[in-house]
Amino acid sequence: MTRNNLALVNEDVIDYELLEDLVIHIAEEGESGAMLIFLPGLAEIQLLLDRLTASQKFKDLATEWLLALHSSIAPDDQRKVFRIPPQGVRKIVLATNIAETSVTIPDVVHVIDCGKHKENRFDPHRGMSRMLEVWISQANARQRKGRAGRVQPGNHFCLYTKYRLENLMHPFQLPEMLRVPLVELCLQIKLLSINNMAAFLQKALDPPKLESVETALATLREVGAVNEQEELTALGYHLAALPVDVRIGKMMLYGALFGCLSPVLTIAACLSHKSPFLVPQEQKNAAERAKKAFSDNAEKIHFEDDAPQQSDHLAMVAAYNGWRQIVTKKGAGAARGHCQENFLSMPTLKMIRDMRNQFAMLLLDMGFIKFSQAIDSKAALTDFADNLTQPFNFHAQQPAVIKAALCAGLYPNVAAMDEKSVVEGHASAGSRRAGLSSLQKPRWSDGRREVFIHPSSVNADVLEFWHPFLVFHEKVETSRVFLRDTSVISPYAILLFGGAISIQHQTGHVTVDGWLEMKAAAQTAVLFKELRIALDSVLRESIEKPQENMSSRSTEVIRFIIELILDETKIAV
Repeated sequence: MTRNNLALVNEDVIDYELLEDLVIHIAEEGESGAMLIFLPGLAEIQLLLDRLTASQKFKDLATEWLLALHSSIAPDDQRKVFRIPPQGVRKIVLATNIAETSVTIPDVVHVIDCGKHKENRFDPHRGMSRMLEVWISQANARQRKGRAGRVQPGNHFCLYTKYRLENLMHPFQLPEMLRVPLVELCLQIKLLSINNMAAFLQKALDPPKLESVETALATLREVGAVNEQEELTALGYHLAALPVDVRIGKMMLYGALFGCLSPVLTIAACLSHKSPFLVPQEQKNAAERAKKAFSDNAEKIHFEDDAPQQSDHLAMVAAYNGWRQIVTKKGAGAARGHCQENFLSMPTLKMIRDMRNQFAMLLLDMGFIKFSQAIDSKAALTDFADNLTQPFNFHAQQPAVIKAALCAGLYPNVAAMDEKSVVEGHASAGSRRAGLSSLQKPRWSDGRREVFIHPSSVNADVLEFWHPFLVFHEKVETSRVFLRDTSVISPYAILLFGGAISIQHQTGHVTVDGWLEMKAAAQTAVLFKELRIALDSVLRESIEKPQENMSSRSTEVIRFIIELILDETKIAV
């Protein structure tokens, strides 16, 4: 009978009814002590929380001792799992694999393991990461089992069979080399003057697919880190010295070149570490409103342009700048209150500050930026990176220039509004507006498929955009293909930093990279083609001779480009 019942069980689907019954059984019959339940992700945690909250058995526990543990939860809420409940009350913690090794909850006696976790895997064919729900490894299973007996004897319940554990689960988790993009690894290998990258990586214990290596090399060529012969360029040497993704590194170099280094350092630190914004589940709407306020409210943003920026990246800058000002003027206590009020993570902001300083010092050591005064303290280091009187920060309060640096680094991570969604509106301070005339969200494409702005973005619910183009940091496939961390960018930025330009003289249209279309006079497109050549020359000069001052011609080219970018915000395109 037992075997027949097990044969009917679909192990690939979490049985929440069975899980709820098991939790109730342990609560009624099990020894006293906390319960730890391993689930794949936040959505699954919330689903079980809702079921337990609705249950009569746990009605009184709903607000106090039914706890979620996930990396996106605020640190103060995470610390609640370590509290000891009063006599006769059972604590129940619903967690992801964050509780496998990095967290030990001393009073855990019962562990329930669903056997699944979510894993980010890069698809080289589609050029994006996919968040997949997969079975854990045998090593993961041992770690989870050990949580029950870490401090005291305990019980371990598995929602999968012994046969699966011993015969179907891998001994260890899939190696990182097989799960992530290989761009940074390939760049570091190129520093060793190794020519045949694919042959070298085939010597690894678990060699990556040839397609993954080719995708990484294509990205390095696209960025300009290697040439067509796969030899490291001067830009490649600089990018290899920066401990960030190559596109983020390139963005920092352009930030210094265009005089907007301070905000670009903040964006680089956030994209390399994590966003400072917190989204507590019980205050999700309030947290989203607070984040949007940083993008819309000029007083918080500290930029010269007071229009809504429609940018997650500039919202990060605004959040960091506001926190840093309060820390400097009012101290840590006031800053902590500011973070609580605006749903910001103080530890994350501190890490962002330290990373910014590290990036600034690396650029200084490389000679890409220059600072005449001595830097003899941590305070002086922070002041140096944010000094608006320095050439590398002359345009640090100009959103259009910052977005241009973003586009220069992150391209081709660009999405365009579907033609049917574009409606020419009245000219305003930010050029044309684009969006549906009805109350529908515009549709977006990455040139190959329809894509969607991630719900966490400040642009998720926007109906009318200043421009029909977005730059984004990451493309992830879950239920849909989502764009994370988006910013609206102008046609000028794409014409300056995009791919090959094709001009249709008769129709007055320009196509970039064969799919990004916009209206522009032929002479305008030709001008941008010439500007690209000049800008490439300036960048090459700055990279090959970083210790020398920029020539007068290069200075003039940069000045003209910045004036062009700023003028675009005053006219209709």
